[in-house]
Amino acid sequence: MTFKTIATSAVVAALTAFAVTSLNASGTTKITFTHGALSAETAQSIDLGAPGHSVGDKLVVYIPLDSGGNLTGSLTTVAVDRPGVGQDIRTSELIFLPSTSTEDQIVVGGAAVYEITSPTLALGVVTTRPIVGGSGKYAGASGWLETTHNEDDTWVHVAYLTN
Repeated sequence: MTFKTIATSAVVAALTAFAVTSLNASGTTKITFTHGALSAETAQSIDLGAPGHSVGDKLVVYIPLDSGGNLTGSLTTVAVDRPGVGQDIRTSELIFLPSTSTEDQIVVGGAAVYEITSPTLALGVVTTRPIVGGSGKYAGASGWLETTHNEDDTWVHVAYLTN
């Protein structure tokens, strides 16, 4: 390894440590939600618009979270064969209800790319969406949510609340 490579690596490591320290120092709260595979009882596809896969189709979910509470909401197909052939763009309105009360909510929106052949994110895919609000103890929530569809068909959603 050259001195330049070592020096560059040290700078990158220092900046990474600073970013993580800065993130934690800013009061970011990390909340992890997990759940099992989707089923006909937890997710329902609705064929709206033209028959078959088309703009306007919805996936509506009501999923029990492993830690208690639920994830509810919908995904709507807004573009077919975009950004590429065999893919579509779906917008989301996802509401995390961490307890049995509907008072405390984390609301997530945004858009993500999906494979047309899959009703949900493909296995192994990670997507990031904005947290657009909340209520109760999450009132005024902002930040982002990273969703991972694990290879074993389980799901992990990590919310990073920045307020």
